[in-house]
Amino acid sequence: LPMTMTGEKQKALLRTLGKTVTIFCRERESYNFIKHHWLHANEQLFLSHDLALDLDYSPFTKTPGEGTLHAFRTDLERTDRGLPPDNTDISLQGTVSTPINNFLRIIAAKREVHTNRLHVAIAAACMGKDVHLYPNSYGKNRWVYEYSLKTYPNVRWKE
Repeated sequence: LPMTMTGEKQKALLRTLGKTVTIFCRERESYNFIKHHWLHANEQLFLSHDLALDLDYSPFTKTPGEGTLHAFRTDLERTDRGLPPDNTDISLQGTVSTPINNFLRIIAAKREVHTNRLHVAIAAACMGKDVHLYPNSYGKNRWVYEYSLKTYPNVRWKE
């Protein structure tokens, strides 16, 4: 968790999973895909919001922040849209992942966030930031927005 499942590799994986496995999906597209392709879906498949929505962000909500964070992907899920000159892909600092507290501090320091990184958007939304969520290279961001983030008044979907 979390994972979006909608492709041929995932079909092959599902064929190997027995009924001792339980799967929680964070959006309807994966849920419907798994329900259609997994033998044990009726007993072991559940739809739930992304677990990151349940984290305690209160230590990072003390100040409103200033300025705008542009945190667009530069990895395989990037899109063809141009990157802003001040872009910081905060999930990729060099070749290692950013420790979670540093990741959250970077978001907390800003008032507004523009991103196509789902967990940047989720953290920013939970901190009360003005969030502009853009598509990634496949439908994951849109699907999670539709299932979970659409109800947040501070989150806007940007096509």
